[in-house]
Amino acid sequence: MPTYTIANKLNYKEENEEKKKVVDAIAERIEKEMSARGFEQNRMRPNYVFSVGGDGTMMHSMHTYFDRESIIVGINAGNVGFLTPFECSDLDMVFELIDNPKALPFLKQIFLLTHTSIAFLPLPFLCE
Repeated sequence: MPTYTIANKLNYKEENEEKKKVVDAIAERIEKEMSARGFEQNRMRPNYVFSVGGDGTMMHSMHTYFDRESIIVGINAGNVGFLTPFECSDLDMVFELIDNPKALPFLKQIFLLTHTSIAFLPLPFLCE
């Protein structure tokens, strides 16, 4: 059975209550969509890691899951998101990519380019 996990910042300060609500809403959507696709949550050996937050969360996810051959899908819920190639508004596109086996190399390439900080893969053809 395919697996996933969600990595997000868990220790919010009071001044970040709005950001926490955004991250929680994204996490709930991911859980719903992945469950509907037959994925099971598994923190130890996930096929996909949804890193929801900013660059710090993405760096933590890369450090934690690098040696597990997981595809890390960085979703920016922070301010800038240099390391997170997807925005909250891209969730539908992310799920379409996961549904399409031919898109797996693209997701892996996005992860590798993000992880090594070489460059970001331009995705205009996926947004059409």
